[in-house]
Amino acid sequence: MPRVELSPLNRTVAAVLAAVWIGAGLAAALLGVAQRRRLALLLGPVAIAYGLAWVRVARTGRRLKWPARQP
Repeated sequence: MPRVELSPLNRTVAAVLAAVWIGAGLAAALLGVAQRRRLALLLGPVAIAYGLAWVRVARTGRRLKWPARQP
């Protein structure tokens, strides 16, 4: 299947999603440190990583390709 370039609107949405996920991840990590909440501290970096994946989508203009499962 050929990879289709995203429209400028889709790239903008990806950039906004990246900002939201990274901001939420930073807030969760800071909350986890400040209030000693382990779950928030663990989920913060996960949200930041997901936000960085959206940054990649916004920069490249293409959806990420996930590895295919082997039968």
